[in-house]
Amino acid sequence: MRSSTYDKLEMVYRKFKGYIGTQELLKEGFSNRQIAVMAEEGHLEKVCHGYYWLAGKQEAKPSDYKCIEVCLSDPRAIVCMDSALYYQGMLKEEPEHLSVATARTDRSLLGMAFPITRHYFSTNHYLTGARKKKQNLAAIISMTLSGVSAMCFVWNRILIYRS
Repeated sequence: MRSSTYDKLEMVYRKFKGYIGTQELLKEGFSNRQIAVMAEEGHLEKVCHGYYWLAGKQEAKPSDYKCIEVCLSDPRAIVCMDSALYYQGMLKEEPEHLSVATARTDRSLLGMAFPITRHYFSTNHYLTGARKKKQNLAAIISMTLSGVSAMCFVWNRILIYRS
């Protein structure tokens, strides 16, 4: 690619923090082909369809990057159960899998670079105790402790976690 493309990319690094959508890159004057080449070269890291991490900026991802990336991939996904407890500071160790709740009818692909355990719930119980939290570019939806307890009660009738 031309050096002017890399100059534009440097301007994007200064203008945007962390995550950027394909639409923003197109508005900045990049073509789809240039975006693909920058991803192949490691300047951009593909998070999910339509979103990238500015990898060439050499900044660390936020501590809750898994939540952000799942919600970029499926805005209706809710971080739940042991993962919600971890991100609220109630568990000390991060679970191996990110627990995500979705409506039973939601069939969005969650092809992430980290393991996910997906739980399908009926529409009646799906949003029990949910609250929205704005952070970075994504709307992160997490469960309050009472919401986690309610969903676990519906599913297993008991909430068990180790501290």
